[in-house]
Amino acid sequence: MAEAAVQQLRPTRICEMPISGRVDSVKTFEGKTYTRVTCPAKDAFSMPSVFEVRSLRKFAEIGQEFNSKQVSVSGYIRDYQYPDKKTGEMRPGQDNNVYFELIEN
Repeated sequence: MAEAAVQQLRPTRICEMPISGRVDSVKTFEGKTYTRVTCPAKDAFSMPSVFEVRSLRKFAEIGQEFNSKQVSVSGYIRDYQYPDKKTGEMRPGQDNNVYFELIEN
């Protein structure tokens, strides 16, 4: 049944994908809605993926499960320097920032 829902979506473009999960929280900031989503874990011993989806409006209620919402993925990497705790030497580090935005029709 989930496969039929995925097939009804428009063709996937680069950096777009369908997601399914459960809504854990919803907040609004500066006209955008940020929905925290938990996806099912792949097995009983794995941690589930948790992320935020940005949208123009609320797309599900807290606790509600949803299937096959189309999102676009974007992001960037920020390089920085930090001091090594043992030697004090400056080391390179990276923050990887990934964003999901709901594709609203």
